[in-house]
This record gives sequence, C-alpha cells and structure tokens, in this order.
Amino acid sequence: MKSQIAAGGKAFYAALTPALFQRTLTSTMSPGFDEAFRRVKELVADFRANEKFYLSSAYQEQEARRDFIDKFWLALGWDVNHKTQKNPFEQEVKVERKKHGFSQRRADYALYLVPNFRDVKFYVEAKKPHSDIATADNYFQTIRYGWSSSTPVAVLHDFEQFQKLQVMNSQDCNTWQLN
Repeated sequence: MKSQIAAGGKAFYAALTPALFQRTLTSTMSPGFDEAFRRVKELVADFRANEKFYLSSAYQEQEARRDFIDKFWLALGWDVNHKTQKNPFEQEVKVERKKHGFSQRRADYALYLVPNFRDVKFYVEAKKPHSDIATADNYFQTIRYGWSSSTPVAVLHDFEQFQKLQVMNSQDCNTWQLN
C-alpha cells in the first residue's frame, strides 16, 4: 500500500476519527483503535487478494466506494450508512449520491460533528484506485470543495492511496496550481 493506512498506527487512527475533534464517543463509534485497525487490515487483505482487478480500468469509483472507502470510514467510527443517525438533519456523514451516473459537483463525502451539522469539518473526495491520485486536477478538485466552505483540510482517497490536503493556505482556489 502506498498510504499510511496499514502502518500508520494510533496516530493515524487519531487523526481520522471523530475523536480528533474532542467529542464524546457514541454508540456509532468503533470500540477503539484495536478494533478499527483490525477492520482496516481486513479491508487491506481483501484489496490485496484481488489487487490486479481493483487497479484495472474496469473497476469504477462507485464500486471502490461501496467495497472499500465506505467500509474504511465505518471502521473509523463514522456512520456512513446512517444506521443510528436516521434524522437527515443530524447526520455526521453526507454521501453524494450520483444521479444517472453523473456527479452533482459535490464532494463524495462531507463529514460533520455533533451538535453542529451545518459546518462541514472536512470533505473526502473518492477516486477509483486505477492510477496515481496525486495529480493537479485531483488536488484542485478536492481543495476547491474545502476552500469554498472554509474547512481546514480535505481528503483525497482511493483506498490504496490517501492524501490529506491542507485547504486554508490555498488563497484563491480559482488560481491555485500544483507547484
């Protein structure tokens, strides 16, 4: 894996779970680091078992989201499927649903924290794990989501690779370029 997922340890877990934001753990949270790490390791093993297919152009973003990316965020304690957070106005994760296969020009995931469901804490842009996600176009797209709502970070993620992008230092997203 090119990312820190399998080897990142407790610091990686703490950086991505809702606990980072100093909130009380609820029943939607996984039991802790060991359980989250075990679940992510299982996902990594599943990915590696069929890696050739998952890295092919035949494997699509929607499949990557369903098979790995949703499960990754679930393992970290985010209620992606709204099993416990049923009120649509009080959900930590808003997932973009594509209509007729086309994007609505929104980030794939917007993550919020209790009790403030109006201000996004960070966005996640998902990609299919077909090629390197570290491109200027992908960075621009991901940073633009965060920049427009003044979030400090955004995540670019295809399960195989994970990029945490700092948004607030991007002064004008219309002129931002990758150096």
